[in-house]
Order: sequence, then C-alpha cells, then structure tokens
Amino acid sequence: MMWVFIYIILVHWICDFVFQSRLMGENKGKDNFWLTAHVSVYTFFTILLWIFGFSLIGISIGTKTVWLAFSLVFVSHWITDYITSRLTGKFYLEKRWYSFFNTIGFDQVLHYIQLFSVYTYIILS
Repeated sequence: MMWVFIYIILVHWICDFVFQSRLMGENKGKDNFWLTAHVSVYTFFTILLWIFGFSLIGISIGTKTVWLAFSLVFVSHWITDYITSRLTGKFYLEKRWYSFFNTIGFDQVLHYIQLFSVYTYIILS
C-alpha cells in the first residue's frame, strides 16, 4: 500500500508539473484552451503511468475502468484548476503571496483527494 501511495504522488507531480509547459502554466488561469490542454496531457499520462505501474504489482485495469478513471480524473482536475488557477493568477498580480501559496497548496490537497478516491473506489473495485 505504501508503494501505491508514493507512486500516485510521484505520478501526480510528474504529470502536473514536469509535463506542464510554460504556456500551459501561464495561461490556464485565463484561457480554457490552455487549461484543457494541460488537463488533457495530465490525465493521459496519469492514466498511462497508472496502468503501467499498477500492472507491476498485479493490478490490471479493464477498458471500462480505464475510461471511467480517465473521465473522473479529467473532470475533477479541470474543475479544480479552473477555480484555483484563476485565484492564483489574481493573487499573483496583486502580490498576495500568502494567499497565492495557500491556494497552490490547497489545489494539491484537492488533487490528492481526487486521485486517491479514483484509485480506491474505481481502480480497486
């Protein structure tokens, strides 16, 4: 279980930060095209890495489960980033650093809750 916990967090970091281009990061809070591009890349690689990583510990994911997990991760990530990216953009311009960093932190907490919920209630069921 600890391996899965660490793996989900690592995959999230890679897909949410490493795979996010500068254009995506700078524009997702004001342009839904870039938000959707970011969330599409994020979700595609998250699910792909989950399929690969979970298969190494004997968890196989069926086609219906893959599509359900993809849909839930995509929608939840899009809604979360729609709200938090607009807030962080506003706080950044206003130089409200405390609010800026707290919003980023809360954004990550929401993503972890979403990912562990999808893993627990979709992947494992």
